[in-house]
Amino acid sequence: MDSTGKWSMTNIKRFYVDQDPDYPLVPVVAQLVEAEYFFDQLQPFGSGTPIILNPASDISNLSLSLNTASFCGDGLHRLYIRTKDATGKWSMTNTDSFEIVSTGNITAYQYFFDQDPGTQLPGNGALVQIASPDSVLAINTSIQIPIGLSQGFHTFFTRTKNDACIWSIPERQSFYLMPLQAGLNIDQYQYFFDADPGFGIAGNGAVVAVNPDSIYSNTLNINLPNTLSDGFHQLFVRTRSSDGVWSIAERQSFYQLAPQQAMNINGYQFFSMWIRDSA
Repeated sequence: MDSTGKWSMTNIKRFYVDQDPDYPLVPVVAQLVEAEYFFDQLQPFGSGTPIILNPASDISNLSLSLNTASFCGDGLHRLYIRTKDATGKWSMTNTDSFEIVSTGNITAYQYFFDQDPGTQLPGNGALVQIASPDSVLAINTSIQIPIGLSQGFHTFFTRTKNDACIWSIPERQSFYLMPLQAGLNIDQYQYFFDADPGFGIAGNGAVVAVNPDSIYSNTLNINLPNTLSDGFHQLFVRTRSSDGVWSIAERQSFYQLAPQQAMNINGYQFFSMWIRDSA
């Protein structure tokens, strides 16, 4: 109200009354006991990938190794991280962007028998993620034959996937499955070129008896038949067990080139050409 007795317009200001009790001068910080992360889309609390941590009030120096194997090809993504304290309260979700750049490294391999289950299912084999992706995959592993495979001929397939989620063409190998019989050993091997002469027949190769053993490993020097022409050929090798059963023939392609006679250079000529610019 001014000196003339007039009132001003009424000004309005909202305020909030906090009914909480007085807070201590030094707040008590609850320890962080859980943490989780996830990518690209918000997830319900507790449904992300767990982060192993020791209870602490400050985890700012925590170092993480995150699994990004599920991403296919190059692209931008978002990482979300949050924590939960000892009272059961979750923090706000922190987020940051990152980019995936493929390198061509092999990240997974798959194997299966007889029928292709597709690249998303193991089928009667397995889908295996590689812990340390590399541009070359060389492994020595034992593979369990599925119980459901019957006695007879079968085909084993294997393929790999790179970090751009591109699968290779399946490699395949035929084999014959038969019940394991105790006391059987390898007692012969046979090799031949191009055309199969029949079990136990030398043909253009040889049939060789060996000391019977369950495993046969040897390094051989094999003479090429004089009848082989220059060009591509195939070498076949198979073994026989002591009950007279022959294995499937393994094969290897090669190119034969007849040795060339030494040639003497009797002379040479040198030519040069100049081209005039028409400009």
